[in-house]
Amino acid sequence: MKIPVAAPRGARRTYSAFFRSVNDDLFRLGPASHLGIRLIVCECSKGDCAEALEVTCAEYESVRAHATRFLVAPGHELSTAQRVLTQTRRFAVIQESQMCLAAPPAATNGLVETNGKRPRVLVADDDPAIRMLCAVNMNPMGLTVLEAADGRRALEQARSERPDLVVSDVKMPGLDGFELAAALRGSEHTRKIPVIFITGETDAATEQRAHEVGAIACLRKPFDPLGLASLVAGVLARFAGAERPVLAHTG
Repeated sequence: MKIPVAAPRGARRTYSAFFRSVNDDLFRLGPASHLGIRLIVCECSKGDCAEALEVTCAEYESVRAHATRFLVAPGHELSTAQRVLTQTRRFAVIQESQMCLAAPPAATNGLVETNGKRPRVLVADDDPAIRMLCAVNMNPMGLTVLEAADGRRALEQARSERPDLVVSDVKMPGLDGFELAAALRGSEHTRKIPVIFITGETDAATEQRAHEVGAIACLRKPFDPLGLASLVAGVLARFAGAERPVLAHTG
């Protein structure tokens, strides 16, 4: 697995390198949109940046061919050790002059904490085996897993428990995943909760709908449960304390 959420104790890496690994996992686990566009997080040196970028697979791979190059939002070249190589309306490519400029974010030895507490992830799926699989893989990473067997119950729990992130199946009784995400976005108290979909659907319409309701990713079943857990931990570490929805996109 590429995403090093649990960095070795004592390891030193740039913020950009850490968030690049989060994006690599997003690419590995999630399909491209029907237009070939992928959503990634800004890889600037500011630890609490919550900017989303849209890039094509070709653009992404071109930057990834160079170990010290990163994709950032225009104007986000914050480190003195970074220089701009190219810039478009959508993103800029920066070059790191060093690879050991800052300590990694506070995600070490599998633990991710938000304000000193274990982050809570709500897993909504009508299949108890899926919920158990998520819990087994997320708990060792320092994540507390809440479970809901249908969309309506998930919405009630999201409103009462305020989880840090929601993993939801698309097809569920009560409310489906899209209706759940729309309801979360429609409330002032839950609109900032990021959502990751898991689904057995493979059509472009499903992926487009997930994009429209602001999902971080739409992962196809069968999915890699450890990869999902690692992605969730990395996203939570990336956006701990962010003031706006993670990768929210309303089309």
